[in-house]
Amino acid sequence: MTTPVPPVTEPDHSVLTCLGSEVGLCAVCQRKTHRYGKGGSPLCTWCLASAREKWGPRVTYVSTRP
Repeated sequence: MTTPVPPVTEPDHSVLTCLGSEVGLCAVCQRKTHRYGKGGSPLCTWCLASAREKWGPRVTYVSTRP
């Protein structure tokens, strides 16, 4: 059984371990997440898990920054 997704008003657990300047909004659900800097991701934990269920475990994103 999977853990239910908490309300969007609750931040992703990754926010608790990063600097405040590295916090941003998830590209899908707009939940606060560790978005910038080393280890950041444009998706929160739950949206990334959903993408991996749909597209497979090797799903990732490509940075478009120069």
